[in-house]
Amino acid sequence: MPDITSISAAVQGIKAATDIAKSLRNVDASLEKAEMKLKIADLTNALADAKISLSEVQELISEKDSKIKELKAKLELDSNLEYEDECYFIKKDKGEDEGPFCYRCYDADGKLVHLVNVKSYRGCYYCKVCENHFGDPNDEPPGANMRM
Repeated sequence: MPDITSISAAVQGIKAATDIAKSLRNVDASLEKAEMKLKIADLTNALADAKISLSEVQELISEKDSKIKELKAKLELDSNLEYEDECYFIKKDKGEDEGPFCYRCYDADGKLVHLVNVKSYRGCYYCKVCENHFGDPNDEPPGANMRM
């Protein structure tokens, strides 16, 4: 993975290319064509190396920007999650919360998994991913504290 050494390599490549370009500018008329071609080849190589290093730096910056965006989204989600009756709900501005979501899947794996309502019992839910059941059908009344 590219890091500060990539930036250093790019700067060194650009410095080498600049030095070669300066030496070409100061070329004496007596310099032979072969030497001129060699200097131009060196310049081309130095510029190619700098270009590769800069593309690695650009990739690193892009990866870091993506990670920052991902972490901001997770932070926003975490601030809107509400734990209630063994489930998570996402708090919405207009009062209608989204959910329920499996607390086990979110706490263990960071995944929001919608729970399935067990049709025979109101307020009893099942997670198809971790296969846990939530809510007790023997409570009176079943799932009274669950949001719908």
